[in-house]
Amino acid sequence: MRRRATKTRSRGVGTGTSPWIAPEPSIVTVMAKAPRQRRRLHPGQKKLLFASIALFLGSWLPWFSTNVGNVSAMGFNFQMDTPVLTLAGQPGMWTWMASFLALASALIPFRQAALWFAGIGAVVGLAVPGYYLYKALSGSWFFAQADWLPGPGLVMLAAGAVICFIGIREIVKLVEVPVGAPKVLPS
Repeated sequence: MRRRATKTRSRGVGTGTSPWIAPEPSIVTVMAKAPRQRRRLHPGQKKLLFASIALFLGSWLPWFSTNVGNVSAMGFNFQMDTPVLTLAGQPGMWTWMASFLALASALIPFRQAALWFAGIGAVVGLAVPGYYLYKALSGSWFFAQADWLPGPGLVMLAAGAVICFIGIREIVKLVEVPVGAPKVLPS
């Protein structure tokens, strides 16, 4: 007598597996799954990332070059044989911390927080060196006695702040598109 296959047998009742308990995945099925997609950075966030690098480097580089030596904002000098001239209050620490705000704004997924962090970083990166540049131009005692030029740190900080403002503008102009919406090609 021949047995006929029933619906219960085809569901796996007689084969040792249960339809109600999911089998554990093997290493082969786990490795074969598609990798998790990473969140893309928007163009404004990419600019903020570059701005944070510029602010970071500008904080450590000399802010003024004089005939006496380079004037640092952090008390750091790359040439060990020359004395370190440091601006009072070490304003490089403020711009260094602002670089981390710009970095946070480049990596954070929340739009409003990114705008606030980038705005604070850009204002500090422009206002603090601008104040010391104003003091140098208005003729403080040291700068009146020495021939001086703006150093690479001031240039990097100004560039970082401007790039930060451009990144803010690009984030503000972004249009939110729902997930799964069809792509619209420009005509």
